[in-house]
Amino acid sequence: MTTCKATAENYGRDLSGPDVASRPMTKSILVGVDEYPTARDAVALAAALADATHDEIVAAHVYPLDPLAETVALGAPAADPLRDQAVAIARRAVAGIAPDAQARAVAAHSVAAGLQREAQRERADLIVVGSSHRGPIGRATLGTHSTRVVHGAPCAVAVAPHGLAGRGVRLRSMAVALDGSDEAADALDLARRLAAATAADLRLVTVLAPQINAWGRYGYVPVDLGYEERARQACEAILAVARPDEEAEIRTGSIAPTLIDLSREVDVLVMGSRSYGPARRLLLGTVSDVLVRSSHCPIVVMPHSARTRAAADAPAGDAALV
Repeated sequence: MTTCKATAENYGRDLSGPDVASRPMTKSILVGVDEYPTARDAVALAAALADATHDEIVAAHVYPLDPLAETVALGAPAADPLRDQAVAIARRAVAGIAPDAQARAVAAHSVAAGLQREAQRERADLIVVGSSHRGPIGRATLGTHSTRVVHGAPCAVAVAPHGLAGRGVRLRSMAVALDGSDEAADALDLARRLAAATAADLRLVTVLAPQINAWGRYGYVPVDLGYEERARQACEAILAVARPDEEAEIRTGSIAPTLIDLSREVDVLVMGSRSYGPARRLLLGTVSDVLVRSSHCPIVVMPHSARTRAAADAPAGDAALV
């Protein structure tokens, strides 16, 4: 893998783009919790972000709908025997980390549906979830529920790696993966707001596939004749959006391993997601699965569904800013 670094300052131009950093990060941070230790990882990440953004934390435990809770016996109010238990679970999850967080019980047919609906009700701009409790320590491994939360969420979703609460949350450096898509642009907007709120350094990173060579009569010869042009275009594109105080970086190598290496160097990795993989052309299919199972830092995903919601909520004629 080779690395090419450049900053907008090197070119003597102001390429900062529109100012979005001054906008508030979130109205509230919704954190999904359960009885596993990984819920504490999610709460720790939410608490660190809320400390910087001054936002309220809502800790929600989703419990299954009980048909009996919809009935009324002898004229008494409907009973919901699981609700109190769900509230107690949420309170235990935030105890000692975010004691001022609201504890919320959410009845739904699935965890993902419950958290997505609650995020809409709260008009939250961020959902925080933990990784799979079966995952290795220090890795962001999406479990079934967390994966479904990411896909179709009405706002950004942050995934805390296993063991984060134990080793502490750091928010001093962030990176955003860019590929030229609209979803990546939304991720950049989000990353800038996070970096502004936490005073973190921000790196803009594009991964360029390596040049393909083949064995010829006189040794290896380049097969990808358009590589130099693609590299030039990638540099121009990332410099066109980089601000003077941001590091713009082109990395050459296989996408998933390159971003996994990057996750060792930063405290938070931000990316966009169009459907079932972060960054439409940057990460697809099993590549995204490998990344979320192997990341060493929290991942914040801006899903395509959040862009759809923002467009629907924006006043007619206004540009939607997620």
